[in-house]
Amino acid sequence: MVGAKLGHWVDQKISKWLIARNELISVISTLLCAVCIQYHLPMVILCVVLALRSILMFVSRSAATKWLKLITPPAQQSKRFKIFYLGFFLSTAVSGLMAAVVLKFGSIWAIAIIDSGSYVLGTLLYLGLKPVQNDIELQTQAFDTGPQPTLYQTLSHIFSLPAVKTSFLVVCFSQAIFQGAYSAFVSYLPIQAFRIGVEGVGAFQLAASIGITGGFLINWLASNLLTEKNPVKPTRAKVVSMIAVACLIACVSCVSLPLSLLSFFGLNLTYECVWLHHNSEFFRGSPKHYAARYQFTISACAAFMMAAATLAYSVATEYVGPTSGVTAVLIAAFLLVALSKLLTRLGVSLNSVRSEEQV
Repeated sequence: MVGAKLGHWVDQKISKWLIARNELISVISTLLCAVCIQYHLPMVILCVVLALRSILMFVSRSAATKWLKLITPPAQQSKRFKIFYLGFFLSTAVSGLMAAVVLKFGSIWAIAIIDSGSYVLGTLLYLGLKPVQNDIELQTQAFDTGPQPTLYQTLSHIFSLPAVKTSFLVVCFSQAIFQGAYSAFVSYLPIQAFRIGVEGVGAFQLAASIGITGGFLINWLASNLLTEKNPVKPTRAKVVSMIAVACLIACVSCVSLPLSLLSFFGLNLTYECVWLHHNSEFFRGSPKHYAARYQFTISACAAFMMAAATLAYSVATEYVGPTSGVTAVLIAAFLLVALSKLLTRLGVSLNSVRSEEQV
């Protein structure tokens, strides 16, 4: 809900000091999380701190992508963006693996210290950046001196660009369906389904990390395989998504741990192929002056849909089991996509009628 306004603010105020201050506040939030867990404070306090951390993460990512947009020639934007998000996804997967290992031998304070240290190191790296050229910065600020946009206005801008709109929808739905499944099952499968304990989470995290790396390599070395012939009709994304769906159903229905791990690897590989390619296309097609607002909006919308999907997977699994639950959520997602297409076509038809009446 705050994405468009915070993204607009980042577009206007982008600087290495903005990013560095955001990282330092993240250090404080990390320590607050450790305090909440160590001293068993009410869960609502921990949730508030985690919500703050989420917003700080969105600010950091949108600011970093804005910076990347300003300093990168158009021909190199897609590749640099892919490298940027490879780091983000691998850090997420590796951190989960580290957390399982560290908690086995230490306390929450060990994780808090490691996490805070990584933020401090990141802050030092940001402070070492060469400032953005003044002429580019002034042009950007001059372009964005109008009133702060609403979320609806930002989405309207995005949807007015057909290719950008397509990539936006592909990113949001793929993150909801596939990363939502990752979030729900990366701990459920080893702990509840296969009964191998918390240590088994590391194996699934590792399978996810290898899959993400494989998806990045396909994006990097064979991007032509993922490039759509018609940017407005993501046929190849749909084909790869069908493979991801098959992998998802297989990983929750397999009774064999190795096959489930292999399917989990395939899920993350195919998801990365779809998500990273279209997210980089969205980044490349976004106007430079609105880069932070666009990136904040797509990240926030995709995360909102992912959170809803994670909840749906969890509830469905709790009441009807993993296989039936996943199938039910996938059918609901398919119906939602079909409904969105129908409403879009209906809106286009109504606009055409109104235009003819005005003429």
